Amino acid sequence: MRKFWDRYAKIDNNHKPDLENYQKPLLEHLGGILHELLHAFQFSEVKQFVGKKDDSRTLLTKIDYPYQDSEVCLLLGLEGAVLADIVKGAESEKIRELWQDFVCVRNERRKRIHPDIVKLEGYMEINEGTAQYVQYSLNFPKPEYLKALSMLQNLPEFQSVKPAEKKDIIINFLKQLYKPSMSMYMTYVYHTGVAQAFLLDSLIPNWKTDFFRKYRSFDGLLVQSVSDDPGERLQKIKERYHSDEMMTKINVELGEIKSKNDAELSKFLSQSGSRICFSCTNVDPQHVQIIGTVFLIETDEFRVFKAGAQQIAFVGDTAILNVAFKKSVPIFFNKKTGEVFFINSENSALFDSISADSQQKISSETTEYSGNVKVDNTIFTFECPKLSLSQSLSQSSLRLF
Repeated sequence: MRKFWDRYAKIDNNHKPDLENYQKPLLEHLGGILHELLHAFQFSEVKQFVGKKDDSRTLLTKIDYPYQDSEVCLLLGLEGAVLADIVKGAESEKIRELWQDFVCVRNERRKRIHPDIVKLEGYMEINEGTAQYVQYSLNFPKPEYLKALSMLQNLPEFQSVKPAEKKDIIINFLKQLYKPSMSMYMTYVYHTGVAQAFLLDSLIPNWKTDFFRKYRSFDGLLVQSVSDDPGERLQKIKERYHSDEMMTKINVELGEIKSKNDAELSKFLSQSGSRICFSCTNVDPQHVQIIGTVFLIETDEFRVFKAGAQQIAFVGDTAILNVAFKKSVPIFFNKKTGEVFFINSENSALFDSISADSQQKISSETTEYSGNVKVDNTIFTFECPKLSLSQSLSQSSLRLF
């Protein structure tokens, strides 16, 4: 494995001189491989799931988590702080109270986020958390585990490896969950998930046996409900963990993120070229799904996919209309109106070859196409039953029906 890694690094360095920025210790690489292998195991095990399944489609994804909502960030920070204290350990009576605190804060946070995100959180937490759990066994190995890795003993990198206490690593990450950057794309689930998996070691013996056949979320597995007034309990939690100081740090980071995003958005919007806009009748913003690489600019109004998108899906009640992209162009999504557009900086001719059963000129700027409409050009392609195309010098608007 080492031989092939060295060869890859040498070849790749010819094309990416900054490869050293991505170099990690050997056991981190091996732990990452173990992480991904567990995902494959999860996939095979979930086919044997014996509980009640909920395979309904979620419209929102991890990029829709409201990481710029300061109150949501605060509640997640409190959640992490409580969970860190549980991981530290205490007398059984105090631990029971801390679990009640954890559920109280989590319930309050989940009231503020979309049900799709709550469902996604449960799924990601158990899948990424358990994968992180096995990854940590190599990233931060116990002394006896190091001795068992006899095949690696002669590697120079292995000689410098020291045993580490993964409990301390878990606690350190949990204490940082208040940061908006931890909420971005829901990366926090790795840390809340691995913490709960770690706690199962002491709370439920043999919990790993057929685990993925029995559970699809940690919810309800460790604690069921809050036994007293949640409002009063939440206030005490905020006081204990100094929520005012936490909120100040959150607002500072959010201010930095907002300034950066506003500056980037202005830069992208200043590109020369005409706007090509897409919208769809009877499809509201949350039913517009954009599939693309997660390099985003996020403002109150816009989400920009800086590296482009493979597909825009307008999810209707009875059908899904897909616009597929052949080229990577920055995609702008108006979160308030549901409109999607890109800037045609090449000024390519995009509408010379629209095919349809019939077409009708509605005005000097607008043409309607009906029946087996197909648009296929150098940048994108799609099919739909009906299309309205309005064109001006600065903008072309495509309304799909």
